[in-house]
Amino acid sequence: MIIAGHGVKIACERAGLTQIRTVLWDVDQATVDAFMLGDNRLAELGGVDADCVRELLHEYGLADVEAIGFSAAEVEELRLPMRPTTSRSSRSRPARRSTASGSR
Repeated sequence: MIIAGHGVKIACERAGLTQIRTVLWDVDQATVDAFMLGDNRLAELGGVDADCVRELLHEYGLADVEAIGFSAAEVEELRLPMRPTTSRSSRSRPARRSTASGSR
C-alpha cells in the first residue's frame, strides 16, 4: 500500500520509470491513517512559488515537463516573461542534494 507519494508514483510512470525507490514502514493501520490525513492536509495548505517554478523551468529547459505534472497550457503560461524579483540566492529554496562522491 502506498501511504504517501501517490503523485511521485504517477510522475514516475508517466516518465517511463519501471523502478521507484521506496521506504518500507511497518506500522499499524491507525498510524497509516493518521499519516495519510496529515500528508493530505499539508498538500491542501501548501502553495506554489510560480516565479521559482518558472525560473527552474527556464533554467532546465521546458522539454517533457508534462512528465512532471504540468499541462501544455501551464507550460505556455510559464513561458511568459518572468517578473523582476530578487536574486535566487536571496530567496528561500530547498537545497539540492549533492551527488559528489563521498557526500550524502
